[in-house]
Amino acid sequence: MEELLKELQLMSRLDDTASTEKMKEIAAKYQSDEEREFIKNYLSGTLDEIGKDIDELDAKLDKMLSIKQQIKEVSEIISLKYIAEHYFGKSTAWLSQRINGCPVRGKIYTLKEEELATLNYAINDIGKKLGSLSIS
Repeated sequence: MEELLKELQLMSRLDDTASTEKMKEIAAKYQSDEEREFIKNYLSGTLDEIGKDIDELDAKLDKMLSIKQQIKEVSEIISLKYIAEHYFGKSTAWLSQRINGCPVRGKIYTLKEEELATLNYAINDIGKKLGSLSIS
């Protein structure tokens, strides 16, 4: 079973075409009921892991869309450039990429919890500044 496990783990790291070929090879090589049950359990566990990954990505996407919707109205009133530069010390593009979940170098970046807290602070701080302003 140790050899079978190694082959299944190798198969999991291959691309689609190579993975399919490796699965055919494994199916032809391991024929006993015990081996087939082992393969079934391994693949079932792999599917469970994929399901969990999809659920996590779905939750991240929901959160990202929520942030994007909430910030839409604010971005029409307040300059994201101002927030990016004064509260994050970053460019407008950097903040926009994180709000919109744009891929950068092949990875999708979103606001981390501490960055989200900074964004909330920035919006509240700007609100206080605007609220205390009185033109005479």
